[in-house]
Amino acid sequence: MSHNYIKETYSFDAKLTDSTGKTILVDCTVKLPSIWGQEVDIRLAVPHIEMPVSSVENPCELAVVNATPKLQLEMNEISYRHLPVEMSLERKFGTSPVSLTHVASLTLVDQISILDNKFYVCLSHVDYLSGNVMTAGANEMIKDIVSFTCPKLGDITLQRYCTKSRIDSSDSFVFSFGYWLEIPIGQLDFSANQILSFVSPILDVLSIFVCQRVLAIGWQSFKGGVRTRFWKDPIQPLKTSYVGVEPKRYLVPISDLSRQINRAIATYYNLNEKERSFVFSLSYSLCPAISLRDGERFMSLFRVLEEIATKCWTKRPLTDSEKIAISMIDDVVNSMEEGNPEVCKIIRRYSKEIARGESSLTTKLLDLLRSQNVDNSDLWNIGGGSGLVGIRNKLAHRGAHSIHHQGLAVATFHLSLLSERLVCAFLGLSFKDSLRRIRRDEWLEMDYVEVVKKRIFDVSNV
Repeated sequence: MSHNYIKETYSFDAKLTDSTGKTILVDCTVKLPSIWGQEVDIRLAVPHIEMPVSSVENPCELAVVNATPKLQLEMNEISYRHLPVEMSLERKFGTSPVSLTHVASLTLVDQISILDNKFYVCLSHVDYLSGNVMTAGANEMIKDIVSFTCPKLGDITLQRYCTKSRIDSSDSFVFSFGYWLEIPIGQLDFSANQILSFVSPILDVLSIFVCQRVLAIGWQSFKGGVRTRFWKDPIQPLKTSYVGVEPKRYLVPISDLSRQINRAIATYYNLNEKERSFVFSLSYSLCPAISLRDGERFMSLFRVLEEIATKCWTKRPLTDSEKIAISMIDDVVNSMEEGNPEVCKIIRRYSKEIARGESSLTTKLLDLLRSQNVDNSDLWNIGGGSGLVGIRNKLAHRGAHSIHHQGLAVATFHLSLLSERLVCAFLGLSFKDSLRRIRRDEWLEMDYVEVVKKRIFDVSNV
């Protein structure tokens, strides 16, 4: 049930500057939500007394007229669909609304009595945390969930925060819950963008654990009695959801989250740059910020695995048998080249591949898994006609309509588990007792997998 509750409201005269540098005065009202992740109510209007005005080019910037140390507000990359420039009747009083379509960011600076120097990275809604943390400490305004260490920022604490808002025309209140990372910045001299860049890998790792892309949707800082609040995409805040197969299943229970995520983050910072880039890519393929259909998700996951396997693959020296085979192939080609030049061209190409020590994609993928000690024996096989590589080839050349829909869904699930195990290997984690293994899942039963595998390319009855 939704409620109309009293919101923190600011109303002021503002200057709107378009992309050409042209400015007009507007009336602006901003109503802030109770938590980050909810929409900010932004209303712009052109005063009739200012009309007529010349055309205004998107995008625009907005700032308070005669801003003071007690209040500074800015908005960037404002786009509108309709902006009134004149009235059919001459009027001095009143305003006409501007129809906004996009605001990239909103920054609000004011003074407050809190003297602590802290920085909070505000996070998008996380299903895993809401399902596991909401019942615990429900009456606490701020609850610590897990703490970990960042080499640049020191100790960081993931917290659930609670706000209390009075319902309009009532003595009742509504409670709202959100999540942020608390960072005691103390004497650290980092900009907000630097702090966000330091936190970004932590969010990548957290996303893997919660099976959902965790986004930084804003931040607030307290420094020397000055509070700065920032909203990203304030009128259309980004939202993500659980990625996976229902019912929702996660890597670890909330009771083990602290130990496992601290271990993963500590390992991450010991990786080299190439390995860190692998974790980044695997995190985004496993937990995209947008919803993907099975075929799109399969290709997204596979492209990342293929890229990593290719970058990790090293050319091996030729065996004696391969050297003999190349020599024999060349002798045969030379003897028949005059009569069958096209056939000889194809055979020579194959001979050159052997000479270069090239390996098939299947071999590269299997070598990658072996090098990281990733077990895939209980998952959909990689090679073979109906293996994951074969499905990838069919999708790339003919699209999802050429794959049986149920088989594609099951194969995509197995591919996601394979990617999950690989990123866990990079992060030094083992989940032999994870919730995925404890609970029985038909899609992991190999008898069932073999059934859908046999008809993976049979789409006559789909």
